[in-house]
Amino acid sequence: MNVADICHLKYDDLEQNSFTFFRQKTIRTYKSNPKQIRVILTERVRKIIAQRGSGGNGKDYIFPYLNHSMTAEQKKKKTKIVSVSINT
Repeated sequence: MNVADICHLKYDDLEQNSFTFFRQKTIRTYKSNPKQIRVILTERVRKIIAQRGSGGNGKDYIFPYLNHSMTAEQKKKKTKIVSVSINT
């Protein structure tokens, strides 16, 4: 899972024991039939969400990097900033 996928995770993506997402890198490539990825929610991932998550619900982003008032370009720039920050 890359940084863009993490930034775009929403609480609606969470289920009891797993979460699902579409790869941001390829979602536009497969518009008619995008591939959904399912990941098991381990205890470590649950702790990360509890500690770092925004505490929202539904369509809210899990991590506080993006918000719904941002344009697509702003989201892309913010994702790049987060990625650089993590990788340095």
